[in-house]
Amino acid sequence: MDSPSVLDTYRFSTLDAPPAERFDAWVATSGSWSFVAPDDRSVPFDCRFDATRVGPFTMGRRTWLNPGRNVAYGMARTARQIRADGLDHYYLLLHLGGSIAWQFGKRTVDMRPGGLYLIDTAHAFDCIVRTGDTVIVTLPRDLFHPDTAKLHGCAMAPAMGGILADYLLAFHDNLPGLSAAQVPYLTQATTNLLHACVQPCPDTLMQAGTEIDAALSERARSYIEQHLTDPDLCPDAICKAIGVSRPKLSSRTAA
Repeated sequence: MDSPSVLDTYRFSTLDAPPAERFDAWVATSGSWSFVAPDDRSVPFDCRFDATRVGPFTMGRRTWLNPGRNVAYGMARTARQIRADGLDHYYLLLHLGGSIAWQFGKRTVDMRPGGLYLIDTAHAFDCIVRTGDTVIVTLPRDLFHPDTAKLHGCAMAPAMGGILADYLLAFHDNLPGLSAAQVPYLTQATTNLLHACVQPCPDTLMQAGTEIDAALSERARSYIEQHLTDPDLCPDAICKAIGVSRPKLSSRTAA
C-alpha cells in the first residue's frame, strides 16, 4: 500500500482576516506584483490559494470563494519588480472561471475560461482580473528551450492544450493522495507533456506519447459517455470534440 503523500503544500486563505481587510491580506502575500483595489470594496475578497511542490514544478490553484459576487481588480508586474526579485520562470495558467484582460506593451490578450496561457515573469505586464478559479503551474526556465520565451502571453494550441488542461486538473485534484514513490514517475510524465505542449516537435511528441495516448483515450471515453443517447454520435463527432484527426484517434485509442 502506498504511503501517505509527503508533498510540501503551502495554503493561504483570506477568510482568516476580517471581511474589510481580506484584499489587503491577499496583497500582503504577493510581493512580486502590484495591485489596484477591487471595483467594489463592499464585496469581501474571499479567496484561497494552495501550491504544492512536485519535482521541479509548483502546482497551484487560486479559488474564489464568493462565486455569487465577483469583483474586478488590477494586477501588474513592473520592470522595477523584475529587477528586484529576480524571478526567472514561466507561469502556465489554466483559467477556469472569470476573466483576465492582459496588457503586454501594445498587445492585449483576453483570457477566458478553458484557455491555457504561458506568462514569462521576466517581462512587465498589466492585467485586469475578474475573479474566478485558475490553476497555476510554475515552470523553471532552464527546463525549456530558449525559444519558449516567445510564447509569452500566448494561448497553447487547442489540441495539445486541451490534453494538457485535462491532465493538469486531474493532477491537481489527486495531489493529496500521492505518495513519495509516485512522484518521480509523475514528474517525468508532466515534464514530457509540458515539453510537447510548449515546444512541440517530433522528439518531444514522441517522448510524451504514452501520456498523450492516455489523455486522448480518457477524453474520448468521457465524450462518448456524455453523448451515448445522441443520434449524431459518430467517430467524426468524437474527433471534432477532442481535437484530433480520425486516423490519429484510431491509432491512439486502439489499445
